[in-house]
Amino acid sequence: MSRERAILERFLRAEAMAKYALRSAMKEVPEGIRDFLRRQEAQEAVHQERFERVTGLKARERVDLPKMPAQWNACAVRLLGYEALGFEFAKLALAETSGETREMVTEILADEEEHVRFYEKALEGILAEGGPRAEETRMMSAAFLRRLPKTVQRYLRGAELETLEGSILAGVRHRFHKLGISI
Repeated sequence: MSRERAILERFLRAEAMAKYALRSAMKEVPEGIRDFLRRQEAQEAVHQERFERVTGLKARERVDLPKMPAQWNACAVRLLGYEALGFEFAKLALAETSGETREMVTEILADEEEHVRFYEKALEGILAEGGPRAEETRMMSAAFLRRLPKTVQRYLRGAELETLEGSILAGVRHRFHKLGISI
């Protein structure tokens, strides 16, 4: 398998996972945030459809949604992590592609940046409040970051991608580090 195809497959997988996580998280978030999540889910569905059409790859459809935490701060941690992971794969895909595929990835990358910023701002607000909820959010973020290497390793199975782990981990960790969270 070519490196480009392997990256595109992982990017599609990350995008599909984000779409399902959004759908699962909708039940437990505040109304104003729910509106953003609905728009984001619609964007993710459009991205996936276009991605499949342009590349010929197909995302695996899920019947069961992933389990998402009930508290908004925990959802925000997880969604920032998933979106940051998707953003890092989009950057890799951009570097590996050309033509119509590269054009599509460029457009998706702009949306991914908007999504990542939304969750960063949400977490900034939660952390700025201080108190037990902020401390809980820091602990959840640190736990997410501790699990991140195993998640990335699952995504990067295959000889074509094993050298990318460090850059992907650094990119996702950087997002949390900007919020004052590290492990």
